[in-house]
Amino acid sequence: MKKNIGGTDRIIRFIIGILLFYLAFTTDNNLLIIAFTVFATISIYESYTGFCGLYELFRINTAKGK
Repeated sequence: MKKNIGGTDRIIRFIIGILLFYLAFTTDNNLLIIAFTVFATISIYESYTGFCGLYELFRINTAKGK
């Protein structure tokens, strides 16, 4: 996989992922727990790998060395 997420974008995704995990643990609604956990996992995974499938689909590249 070619990296298509830049440094700032990766940091923002990581922070959003942490916030979504926090929301998942503080809510009582089972559907929201599942949704927050799924989106948090995806966000943190993308920040770790530097690759976003939607960016690839729409040919967006925020990584240096475009």
